[in-house]
Amino acid sequence: MSLPAGEGRAEAAIRALREENDLLRARVSELQHALRPYNRQALEWGLGPSHTGMFATLAARSAASYEALALAGVGPTDGIRSPETVKTQIARLRKRIAPYGYRIEPVWGFGYRLVPPKAATETTDVCVAALRCAGTALRRAAQ
Repeated sequence: MSLPAGEGRAEAAIRALREENDLLRARVSELQHALRPYNRQALEWGLGPSHTGMFATLAARSAASYEALALAGVGPTDGIRSPETVKTQIARLRKRIAPYGYRIEPVWGFGYRLVPPKAATETTDVCVAALRCAGTALRRAAQ
């Protein structure tokens, strides 16, 4: 039995879409694997799925657009959030990651960027300087 020409083209189109879908699924899997270290850290901090996705997106890029953060925060099947909703989620995420030394800064007209904590050596230098000052103050007080 032969198929009408229209049905043959439809079968070919379906086959091409399935192949493209398979390639896209493989690419998504690769990207998820690349974000895994950031996801693990966010989950250890108790961030929910929305904030975990946004944190991983920020951590993996020098700057993330509103659109990328919207997709990371809700996933492709939930619809895209408005920039105002992204701003609200970023404000909440800022509060959640601040205790770990991270900051989120706006990138005007584009989105946001993640600023990691200062290097451990800088923190150590500050602590040593503070202890020296405290020791000097204690010695002066004892005199």
